[in-house]
Amino acid sequence: MFFIWILLIGFYVQSYFKIGIPLLPAHISLKIFLRSLIIVLGWIFIVGPLMKQLLHRWLKKKQTNSQQEVQEVLLLLPAIQQLIAQSWKQTAGKKSWKKINTWCKIVLVNALKPTSAKQLYILTAPIQSGKTSSLVKWSESRKDVYGILTPDVDGKRIFMNAHTRQLFLMEAKEGEVETFTVGKFIFSKTNFDRAIQIIQDGMDKPGWLVIDEIGPLELKGEGFSNVLKEVLAKRKHTILLVVRDKDDMVKKVKSYFNITDAVQIQNTEEIEKLP
Repeated sequence: MFFIWILLIGFYVQSYFKIGIPLLPAHISLKIFLRSLIIVLGWIFIVGPLMKQLLHRWLKKKQTNSQQEVQEVLLLLPAIQQLIAQSWKQTAGKKSWKKINTWCKIVLVNALKPTSAKQLYILTAPIQSGKTSSLVKWSESRKDVYGILTPDVDGKRIFMNAHTRQLFLMEAKEGEVETFTVGKFIFSKTNFDRAIQIIQDGMDKPGWLVIDEIGPLELKGEGFSNVLKEVLAKRKHTILLVVRDKDDMVKKVKSYFNITDAVQIQNTEEIEKLP
């Protein structure tokens, strides 16, 4: 446009000052120049800003209307990433094109297969068999695990936020007033309430919700008993419960909480194979 304007001005000067044979009458070249100038300036200062403002309003409205959907998609990304990684691990032993072909099939099948509204797993193994340690290792590389883990640190029972990895004491400190006793252990009611809140915060999050662990305390209606009932009633995503393999505890937990469709995991090595 700039070069066209220069050319029009040249035609105007040539015609106005009668330099050689006029290629374009002066009034016509001036008319074309002024008309194009008005169009360009009108676009820059009127049409452009107006369209930009209207587009901004439209995008803002769409963003507001789609905010929940966008947030749900963002929350699904860690699960998709984990699906891709786990699918790649399952192709171990295959090479070149067969490996890629098998991986594509696994990803496609797992991505398209219908999932139930709620999948419930129960991890059960003897005491000191590494249940919690295996879960800590399994969850540390994932971003779709929520809830509470209870690892032992320096001989003390500790609560761990499965998502943020934050640690806080399970047992009560000396002089703490709000406590309750289970066997030889004295637990902090304040920290138990904090752990319950973490479970509630993860109740609607897609991915995994872990509760470590469910045992005699819950069968008495204490500990995680109430929040587990709430989770079983409301959660629409995968749940993983840790239960000790002792005194028919799994059977008692299933009966007490009316659990009929749980997948039972009895080997800690199977944890790494969880989707």
